[in-house]
Amino acid sequence: MEGSIEEVRGTAQRISKLERENRFWKLGAVLAILALAISLTAGVRAQERANSLRAATVEAQHFILTNPDGKAMGRITIVNGRPVMELYDSNGKLIFSTENRIVAQAR
Repeated sequence: MEGSIEEVRGTAQRISKLERENRFWKLGAVLAILALAISLTAGVRAQERANSLRAATVEAQHFILTNPDGKAMGRITIVNGRPVMELYDSNGKLIFSTENRIVAQAR
C-alpha cells in the first residue's frame, strides 16, 4: 500500500512539473505571437508613412545630382537671381552649363 502512495506522489509531482512547463511554453508562444503582431503592425504603419511622403512638388534653392557613389554629377541652383544648370563628367570637370548662355526674352 505504501508503494502505491509513493507512486501516486511521484506521479503527482511529475504532473505538477509538466503543468508548470506547459504554462511556460504557452506564455512563450503568446509572447512570440504578440511580438510578431507588433512588428507587422509597425511595418504596415512605416509603409503607410513612406507612401504619404510622396509629394507632387519639391521646392529648394539648390539641387545636386549625384551618382551611386555620392559624387556630384550635376547641379541646379540660382546664381545672381538666375537659374543655372551644370553637368559634370566623371572627373568632376564642367561639361555643360546654362550660366553663360544668352536667353531670348519674350517681349
